[in-house]
This record gives sequence, structure tokens and C-alpha cells, in this order.
Amino acid sequence: MKTVFFAALFFSFYVVSAQNINITSFQHSIRWLDEGSFPPYVKSDPVKDALLNAAASGLSNHFNSIVVTKPSTVEYKNIKMFGKPVIKEPAASSRAGDFQVSLFSFLTRATTGMDVFWMMEIIVHRDGKEVYKHAIKHQLKNYNSSYSWFTEDEFIDLFALQLNELFENREALDPVIVLGTKPANNDSILRANCERWKVDKNKELLGFGKPAFGPYQTMEAGQTDSAAILKKSKAGKETSVEISKGKTWFDQSKVIDKNITKFCSLVLNSSTDTAFVFFSIMTASRKQKQTALGFIFSGNNDNKSSTLFYDRNLIGEISTGIDSVHWNFSLDHYVNGEITGGALINEQDSFKLFSTSLEGLKKEIVVADKNGAYLAALVAGLSTTEIFLRKDLSSSSRQAIAALFAVLTSIKNLPE
Repeated sequence: MKTVFFAALFFSFYVVSAQNINITSFQHSIRWLDEGSFPPYVKSDPVKDALLNAAASGLSNHFNSIVVTKPSTVEYKNIKMFGKPVIKEPAASSRAGDFQVSLFSFLTRATTGMDVFWMMEIIVHRDGKEVYKHAIKHQLKNYNSSYSWFTEDEFIDLFALQLNELFENREALDPVIVLGTKPANNDSILRANCERWKVDKNKELLGFGKPAFGPYQTMEAGQTDSAAILKKSKAGKETSVEISKGKTWFDQSKVIDKNITKFCSLVLNSSTDTAFVFFSIMTASRKQKQTALGFIFSGNNDNKSSTLFYDRNLIGEISTGIDSVHWNFSLDHYVNGEITGGALINEQDSFKLFSTSLEGLKKEIVVADKNGAYLAALVAGLSTTEIFLRKDLSSSSRQAIAALFAVLTSIKNLPE
């Protein structure tokens, strides 16, 4: 009886005296990514609870503590323009010896290129001092056939897996995390069973091109009569004064955000049918420009201007002229001949679009079916552009893909 009493007394003392772990901040942000491909699952209560429980379990394991307090939510932010989120410092504790924890998760497209990275960081304070800090970073390679890169359950599992790596409760994951299964020899299968055409871009100096390839010829391409929507705002101003060798140099610049939506159309003829495409081009940019005062007093004869951020997205509808079925498409971040993702769908079919890099500085935009099989590819090099289109596709699918590739080629170098 005494043994039981002293064991209970010891356990009671241990619980009272043990250090608590307080998660004071849990942030998750995405930048330059589409929420269709990267859904904000953390806004869902079941996902939020699962992630908080995974964090609590991992921290308890790392610090050998029983009591973990969790925040009521996971903070979410979608950064569409230029900027980078920063992890919050842990909040102070009124109880000596407690571990105060901040957690940070950040999904972002690379500053240049189409690569996607997932970063995580943890900062732990105790009695006002930093006692633990760790960060991890992984590149994501996606081979899933669906538009979203992961399901809700896959998101939770991958998040929890990386949290355990972040807390050093497991060995580090591979630097590149593969989502889905990479299709075997899809590229070679397409090229063995396709028609291959060189694209004549028929470029205009400042406007839309009228590409032609194989049996297809673009007859019309340009903006419709609908007025473009322009939104322009000043994001800030920067002034600098420099004194050197008895001379004073003054410079001043302003940061301008600009969003433009253009309404456009394209007509593509084949030997038997005509496809009509109606689409919108949505661009967003942030530029830093020298003000008039900065130009006058800076001592520099060149009016300086730089682009800090540029994004271009497309949505549209294709009527093939073959049947009554209409195709809808969307493309994310179509910049420098690459995309971060996209889709081409109708009531029966759902195709996925993505970019890959080939040898010799070539860039490829691929159309794949739900199983990941390559159906078509638009390959652009420094001097030539080619289209590969599977022979066994239905007439409607071939026409829709050809029309989409005509749009991409027509607007590739279109000025803002």
C-alpha cells in the first residue's frame, strides 16, 4: 500500500514540476502557387487538428515532456505578389522552465524556374533564450494525374513526416520528395506513336502570332472588343541620399503594382474543321521605377527600372467544331515558355498540363491523361518549336490540344 502511495505521490510531483511545451505560433504559407493545385487544407478543422496533434506528439517525443499546449488554429497566408513570410518569435511564458515553440511551414515556387519547394522551421525558447532551432527544405516533384498535387490525407501525412524530420525524431528525408509515381517511358511512347510538326510561329512585332503546324493554320488571333481591365497601385517609395568626396547624390524610386486582364480569341483551321477559342490573359507585375526627381538628381543618365515580380495566368474555352462538347482550360504562371500547372477538361475527359526541361535548353509543355500517359507535347528550343500529338486520340481531343498549343505559341512573347 505504501508503495502505491509513494508511486502516486511521485507521479503527481512529476506532472506538477515537469516543463510544459507551449506552441505559441504555427504558420503555413504558400507563395506564387495556385490554390487549385495546393489547396488551403489547413483551414479545415480536421486537418488543422491532425497537424496540431502531430506537432504536439513530435515535440513531446523530442523534449521528453508530457504536457503540450496547442494554439487554436494554424495561421494561413497566400502570398500572390513579391514577399517572403518570416517565422514568428515564440511568445514569452509566465512559467519558468517552459518550452515556448514557433513552427513555420512555407510552400513556394522558385524565384526563377518552375521548381516547387517546401520549407519548415522551428524556434524554441526557454526562459527567454533560444535553446533549439532547426530548418529543413525539400523540392517537390509531382507525377500525380489530378490537378491538386496531393489529397487531404496525403497532405497531412507528408506534413507530419516532415515535422518529425524537423524535430530530428527520424532520419532526414531525401532532398527531392516525389509525389505520385513517375510514368515509365512516357516520353518515348509518345514519340513512337505521334505526328510531329515544326511550328511556323508567324510572329508579329508587337501583337499576337498566327502559328501554323501540320494541317492547322491560325486564321485570327488577338484581343476581342471587350476592354481590358487595368488595376494599378503604388506599393511604396524608396529614397536614398549618399555623400561621397564632398558630393551629395540623391536617388528616389517608386514601386508599382499592376494587374491587367485581357479578353482574347483565336480561330484555328484544320483541313476539315475550325476551332474557336475564347480566353483571358491575367498578368500581375511589380516594378520599381526611378522617379523624375531621382532621375534628375541621381547623377545617372539612365532612367532605372526593374521588374521585381511577374506572373501570367490563362483561362479559356475551346469549341472544336467537331461536336457540341466544349473544352475548358487553365494554365498557371505561363512565363518564359513554362507553366507551373494546368488542366484541359470537358464533361468526359480530364487532361493535366505541366512543364519539363529537356537537353539543349529545350522546354516542354506536356498534356497527359489521368493515368499520366503523355498525349501531346509542345517543345520549344532556342530556334525551333515542335508539336508532338498522339495519332490514336479522338478528333475532338486532337483539335482541342492543337488549339491550346496555338494559343500558347501565339501569346508566348506577347508584351504586357
